[in-house]
Amino acid sequence: MAVLCISPCWSLLPGQKDEEEVHSDNQAVGNDLSDDDLIQIGDNYVHVADQLEEMVRDAMGYNGHTILEFEKLKKLATDMKTPLYPGCKGKYTKLFASLKLLQLKATHHMTDWGFKALLDLLRDMLLEGNEIPMTTYEAKQNICPLGLEVEKIHACKNDCILFRGYHANDTECPKCQTARYKRRNDGGDEPGIDIDVYLRPLVDDLKILWPEGVQVYDAYKRAPFTLRGLLFTTITDIPGGHSVSGQCKGEKDYPLCLDDTETLWLNNSKKQMYVCHRRFLPDSHAYRQMKRQFDGMRELAKAPRHFSVAYVYSQVNDLPNAHGQKSTTTLGKRKRDKEAVDPKIRWKKKSILWELPY
Repeated sequence: MAVLCISPCWSLLPGQKDEEEVHSDNQAVGNDLSDDDLIQIGDNYVHVADQLEEMVRDAMGYNGHTILEFEKLKKLATDMKTPLYPGCKGKYTKLFASLKLLQLKATHHMTDWGFKALLDLLRDMLLEGNEIPMTTYEAKQNICPLGLEVEKIHACKNDCILFRGYHANDTECPKCQTARYKRRNDGGDEPGIDIDVYLRPLVDDLKILWPEGVQVYDAYKRAPFTLRGLLFTTITDIPGGHSVSGQCKGEKDYPLCLDDTETLWLNNSKKQMYVCHRRFLPDSHAYRQMKRQFDGMRELAKAPRHFSVAYVYSQVNDLPNAHGQKSTTTLGKRKRDKEAVDPKIRWKKKSILWELPY
């Protein structure tokens, strides 16, 4: 199962590919370690190396690897003991040198091109036959050849589609006809309700992980097993929750209370405040009868209703998925005519998360 790094690649034009993309070309390229990972591993190399050697021994005892995976394991075990150059003594092996060089790159925020220049210089300075990597990509492959795969996916600048699957080889967006590699200098807007476009790869993986699962290896038990996973919850602020769920902003926009939401508009700060919290207290609670200590009124209203999943689904079931910043429908996030939208409408779209079988 691939872990997907999804980000709109708007800054690249045809022919303007950095070193990492030359290797990936939008395909899986191997583990993409973060700078923090590299620094932490480099600072604890002895401990990590011991764990790595044990992991390699355990993994090589598992017969479920493909030929390619087994060859990677053998290479990792070999690199741990290969001297950096002929006659080199001490800790500097091919693996350790790659790790320390990457740690240096991460600590000092070196660019790939600057790092490659350093590698070229070191390779020329050391004895012939040294094991200095040729590129950043090769260095990362040396220290983590069996990492989770990363797939780089281009996105339409207007949040219409991802260039994957059926559209993997398209050079322009089929919905808005914007060029795939169009340069974007304004930084762009947040995708808003069009976040579903970027959630599509995640949802596709989750639809496999729960009913079918994937085969993985348990290093402790030294046996394969079927791993299953599900989306338990999402953690967002209220505006982010609106983007994911498709809920409309307004007087009735609190995710739990929905139609029973009570709000107050603050003219000076131009913000909306949620009120009437005493409704959640028991009917006999003393705070319900207090006036001066709160808003000058007694609270007689009942607590908000609990809205079931079936109730919410009935409201969104017939709604479309409005994708793209150039949408002109009343459900599109670029609609500016607020009076044209029925104030009783609570949802803008049917969220992609409703596709999940649980």
